[in-house]
Amino acid sequence: GDGRIGGISSTMSALESLTIRGMDVSCIVMLDMGLKNDEAVRNMVEAGGFRNQRGEPLPVFVLPPIPRRRTARVGAAALKSWFVQSESKFQKITQIMSKDHEFRVERLRVAEAEARSTMWWPFTQHDIVSEVAVIDSRHGEDWWVYKGSKDSQDGEYLQRMFDGPASWWTQGFDEMNQPPLTRAIAYGSGR
Repeated sequence: GDGRIGGISSTMSALESLTIRGMDVSCIVMLDMGLKNDEAVRNMVEAGGFRNQRGEPLPVFVLPPIPRRRTARVGAAALKSWFVQSESKFQKITQIMSKDHEFRVERLRVAEAEARSTMWWPFTQHDIVSEVAVIDSRHGEDWWVYKGSKDSQDGEYLQRMFDGPASWWTQGFDEMNQPPLTRAIAYGSGR
């Protein structure tokens, strides 16, 4: 987040843009520039119902301003002091991000079983489906598919897969059309 003048709107705009594009946001980190933008951002995040993947309100962390470099020697000492001063917050941020990652992986672990028990796939004989592709994300024409389990020899991993033929149901919307459609849907939903 941005601690300068105009930082509240740019921080909230960035948060909304990331959320609309399907990005997971674990927390907001701001530099303290003496304007107390973090208080306003914290209130707006709470009022707007922004949550992490675990359903908890997004925490807002404030770091001291990064020291300006005057000379190489003085700059290095000041930066080291800044890191030491910010260490406990970096540890909390890392813990939150690790919890969110574990939650995400656990959702991927159970997704196949949930899909088998609750979903109907048209034009599919369910008894002959040997594996359900659990798609974590998409970038361009590629899918990132969850593979393995924590009990297998290969462990858990995401495999990049090219979606060449796609399907009859999604063929019309390629990577160039999806962002404008997503923004239009989000705009309409926000009204």
